[in-house]
Amino acid sequence: MSSSENKLINLCKVMKRNLPNYVFNLNDIAEQFRIKRTESLNTVIQQETERYNGLVKKILDDLRTILLVQDGEAFVTPELQITMDSLTRGQVPASWLKVSYPSLKPLASYIKDLNLRCETFRQWTELDTPTPVFWIGGFFFT
Repeated sequence: MSSSENKLINLCKVMKRNLPNYVFNLNDIAEQFRIKRTESLNTVIQQETERYNGLVKKILDDLRTILLVQDGEAFVTPELQITMDSLTRGQVPASWLKVSYPSLKPLASYIKDLNLRCETFRQWTELDTPTPVFWIGGFFFT
């Protein structure tokens, strides 16, 4: 295995460890934050948590597949090759940005930002009520 392949494998392992280790339980959130005309933020949290689940799932699926490729248990598709090339360059892959919030950040900053965004909504669900102050930039805007 070449040094660039080793770097990619190590990067994938580190990113898997640093991504949120949870997904939002959308059924629980729908029950906890029922959509009502008088509570418009309930719609926001349902939509946002669904979008973040999809994004984190896409990232984790790609990272798992890359690790399987390196073990000889999966094939490299053209899209996966582009993803691997982007990761090697420290860029957020285009396939992730298709399901992501808009971002121009490099890869490491993007992952940190994603964690902060997910943590914001995790705290919101634990508080069982919207926070009095919102991080507007943490919303998807798509």
